[in-house]
Amino acid sequence: MGKVISFVRDNWFKLAIAALLLFLVFKKDLNIQMNIDGPANAREADSPKEEKPSLMERLTDMFSQGNDHEPSKLMIKPFADKEQSLSEVAALDAVAPSLRDAFIRRFRHVAEEEQAKYGIPASIVLANALLISRAGESGAVQQGLNFFGLGCTADWQGEKGELEGVCYRYYDTAWMSFRDHSLYITTGQFSDTAALKGKDFSAWAIKLEELGFRPCDNYSLQVLEVIRKYSLNQWDKTD
Repeated sequence: MGKVISFVRDNWFKLAIAALLLFLVFKKDLNIQMNIDGPANAREADSPKEEKPSLMERLTDMFSQGNDHEPSKLMIKPFADKEQSLSEVAALDAVAPSLRDAFIRRFRHVAEEEQAKYGIPASIVLANALLISRAGESGAVQQGLNFFGLGCTADWQGEKGELEGVCYRYYDTAWMSFRDHSLYITTGQFSDTAALKGKDFSAWAIKLEELGFRPCDNYSLQVLEVIRKYSLNQWDKTD
């Protein structure tokens, strides 16, 4: 016992340092273990990770908040001039009938879904798509799946590209183009179309021309002619 006391007395400083180091190591291990097993980590493990919204979901949210989207007419230039717009029906007629028929078969169900969700007659959706995209043969479709010639606006957050000096919206899928068209003509500048719910396609064609959807004086006549020629109103849902 005397030897132990003598050893401690002669080496007390070293023993104190060793004890302090052991204490610090033990405390660090304890903190790490508490962080690993603590309630914050348990909550993270129990709760599912939040998925990043798809581009389409972001786009839909953007237009649904406050209904304050207002397309900029100055940034949208679907036609070079009014004279060119007069030939749109003729340009569609020049497309091979097989391509027109395939286009209608491909998208008529999409148009019906857009009518069910937004109240836009399926015939208007199809006529706009046929006329503006020339049954899918336009440059905007070939480059960016833009079936409705929608141009870039200040609030557009998606992909975009330039074609003949005009900035167009680009889409990942054809469906996204159709959905954006529905959002576009039922909000902001075109929110007056809400009063057309239950009205037939002719009322929609006239109202869209009145609101300036296309920069030509005979837009409604062209749309009505396309609907008549290809019997697009057969897919309109009537109450």
